[in-house]
Amino acid sequence: MIKGFSVLLMILMSATWAFSQSKSSEAITAQLKTLKADKVFSLNYDKNSDTSKVLGFSEDFGKEQNKRNAVSSLRFGLAFFFLGKELKSAPTEYTLTFQAGTNRAKFADAHALTFTIDDEVLDLGKARYANKNQGIEYLNFKLSREQLAKLAKGKTARMKIGNAEYTLTATHLEMFADFYALSDPTTV
Repeated sequence: MIKGFSVLLMILMSATWAFSQSKSSEAITAQLKTLKADKVFSLNYDKNSDTSKVLGFSEDFGKEQNKRNAVSSLRFGLAFFFLGKELKSAPTEYTLTFQAGTNRAKFADAHALTFTIDDEVLDLGKARYANKNQGIEYLNFKLSREQLAKLAKGKTARMKIGNAEYTLTATHLEMFADFYALSDPTTV
């Protein structure tokens, strides 16, 4: 009976520890270096709002893919926010923004996004679209943790954004994987 109680107590203590883990800003900064992602992502803290932000920008999709899709450039950014200087729980929502260099509005009429990750379709719907008439279009999407996990675990991925089709590079996929790890308070 005492042995059973001891085992139960250890299980409960382990569960409490697992659910109460958090990751400090210092640990996130160290993880950026460990992942070799410190050139892609940054961690910033705003004292006035007591909010931290992890933000990263991808490499361009490349001349060949851009030319085929009639844009001069296409890259994306990822961001998540948390209160204070300690990530206490994984965010439930992430920001994914595409920045397209265009001579004319390419995505104004068609700006839905669909990923095909290892033959599984992930539909993110229509973007919140912005064009400031400076030759750059912005397409903003929200990602759930589950959607980010699928992108992070993908071995191959293609996307259709508006009428343009792109293949994500290994570097793009690694960025999603690193971003997912950074947003997990239980990994360091």
